[in-house]
Amino acid sequence: MEDGFAAGFLSSFLRSQRLAVLATEWEGQPRASLIVYRIDDSLLNLHFLTPRASQKYRSIRSNPRVSLLVDDRCQHKHVQEMMSVTISGSCQECGLDEDEDQRMSLMEEVGEGSFPDQALMRVSVDNLTVVTALGDIRSYQP
Repeated sequence: MEDGFAAGFLSSFLRSQRLAVLATEWEGQPRASLIVYRIDDSLLNLHFLTPRASQKYRSIRSNPRVSLLVDDRCQHKHVQEMMSVTISGSCQECGLDEDEDQRMSLMEEVGEGSFPDQALMRVSVDNLTVVTALGDIRSYQP
């Protein structure tokens, strides 16, 4: 990302949030799922866990293009203070030995025994679009 201020600002914002809405497609129909995520310092990779038996997992295997929405609406009373980031990219399952630190961090967050047979998923980020309630819209490529 060319703009160091923007990269630092986006990294700080995305690390301050825990949840995202993941948008996928299944048989021509849009689907949305709430996920717990982690993003790396470069803003190039975002990780989350999902059960391999889930519709979300099947949707991603069928069509790896995804979009995520991260926002801070719960932290503000007034719409004018809110911000959101839409992330688009391609998603795939990580190998067993890949990104182990991300897997452990996410397992700690969601509870190791919460869901059996969890897949660690990685979104390779193509674009981040920042929207403030004041109508300022900016896109960034990491």
